[in-house]
Amino acid sequence: MGYSDKNLPSKEDEKTGRLIVEMDTHVGYQLRRTYGAVRKNLIKIFGDEGLAPGQFSILMLIAANPGHTQTAISELARLDRSTIVPTISHLEKIGLVERQKSKTDARAHAVYITRKGQEALGVIAPKLKQSENRLTADFSESEKEAFLAALRNIERLALMQEEEI
Repeated sequence: MGYSDKNLPSKEDEKTGRLIVEMDTHVGYQLRRTYGAVRKNLIKIFGDEGLAPGQFSILMLIAANPGHTQTAISELARLDRSTIVPTISHLEKIGLVERQKSKTDARAHAVYITRKGQEALGVIAPKLKQSENRLTADFSESEKEAFLAALRNIERLALMQEEEI
């Protein structure tokens, strides 16, 4: 006999008689599945430029904040330094960004996007916009705004919950 919990929505499969837990009613599960599907598309879009989805986000932050330190970029991305440093190292290795000694803090490195990085953004941005448009094609503008607001709210609540745990 399998695990059963009255708090988990479930139903019996008509053909097999097995209990099916309706996972799609769980926010976290649905977010993970949705991200998995979206990530596959993003990998195709970014792959030609040698980037993964998270690396592209960091490249965009660097482009928008030239000369900021790695620490500042990590704070903007809400990532710890142990994640951001290898990401920036990869971006530097493939020539999309460069690090320079900070003019204000000798211990820190300022990060700048290179011409090649700007060109990569120019290639990727239209593909990303097209993908975003396809993902939200069935949404009215107000539905899209409400959806994004709901996602931001879930993120905010998850971060608050993380602090409590």
